[in-house]
Amino acid sequence: MSHYEILPHPADIKVKIWAASRRELLFSALKALYEISGPQLDSPPVEVQSEIKATGANFPDLVVDFLSQVVSLTDVYNSAFSKMEIQFLSDTELSGRLVGYRFKYLDKEIKGVSYHHLDYQEENGLCTITIIFDI
Repeated sequence: MSHYEILPHPADIKVKIWAASRRELLFSALKALYEISGPQLDSPPVEVQSEIKATGANFPDLVVDFLSQVVSLTDVYNSAFSKMEIQFLSDTELSGRLVGYRFKYLDKEIKGVSYHHLDYQEENGLCTITIIFDI
């Protein structure tokens, strides 16, 4: 079951992501980024791992920094990251390991993650973030 939906946007990709916790929200955001980019993987698949550390002034800022770093690492390693092990998570810091696979090409190249119209809510045991991926 997907924990995100694509919303209308005139130029880029606007996504609403939800989960029962902040930790799960990060996994759902990574999944959304991976699925939307549509990587066509090498055959046979070649696994790539990378450490990641993200920081932010608050949790929504942390999510943007995290996803921005994933976009950058996707470009650097020519790999799409679909799994993550979080080693440390607070409101303003994250560290962990990403696991992904090299790809031949992406169906949609995501070039960045925007703060424009960033919206984060925690209500009734559900965390939601609305974010724009620049394409």
